Amino acid sequence: MIKSPLLIWFAQSPLCAGLSEDESDALYALFEEQTLPIHTVLYREGEPADALYVVLEGRVEVQRAGVTLGEVGPGGSVGEMGLFSHATQRSATVECATSTTVLRISRDAFQQALRERRVPALLVANLAQQLAERLSLANARLAPKKAA
Repeated sequence: MIKSPLLIWFAQSPLCAGLSEDESDALYALFEEQTLPIHTVLYREGEPADALYVVLEGRVEVQRAGVTLGEVGPGGSVGEMGLFSHATQRSATVECATSTTVLRISRDAFQQALRERRVPALLVANLAQQLAERLSLANARLAPKKAA
């Protein structure tokens, strides 16, 4: 069976680190693929967080209070917090900086797959690692600068 280049790219993303080929293939099937034009907003700051997006092609720009914080390109993901809490609001606006292909999974679909044990534990560990890294970077930005 010939695999799509997007499936191959997904399997090589940090989200799938350590997963077997069968696990990444099964995980890919849980997502909805979307190709979006430039300037499409995936979500806005303050909206309820309800899905995770994995960038397969193109780039998205992350903005907070109108200030660009950075870009996420192929293999990167945004919206991880939305998979775990109904009370979470989006902390930033994410907009397509180019024509972009993403995979999207809603919190409800993710939670259902967890209950049915269709999500490998290693995926949850990879998500936790990404969230921990982002929290560490945010804390470093907020920490007061030490005098030299």
